[in-house]
Amino acid sequence: MILWSTGDTHTVFSVGPFSSLVEEVVLIDDGDEWRVATDNDAYSIQDPEGDPRTYLARLFAPTEGPPHDPNQPVLTYAYGTSRFDVWGVTE
Repeated sequence: MILWSTGDTHTVFSVGPFSSLVEEVVLIDDGDEWRVATDNDAYSIQDPEGDPRTYLARLFAPTEGPPHDPNQPVLTYAYGTSRFDVWGVTE
């Protein structure tokens, strides 16, 4: 996994055949919303708390990078009047 960040846009690439880079997902941080898009899907996370790079790393490379503090959620976001804590990301 390669994570490339330019301003508020974060793109995850994987290494494809012949060492080519394949775009897996793009996350755009608009402050009060993260817009996440792949070739097949798109969704928004309203009022996120946390770092979008940490979210993407946990989503695409959960065993790489620094260990996550198990006493902290990976991400907190709100939808309407509900708030959700994400404690882990699985495939």
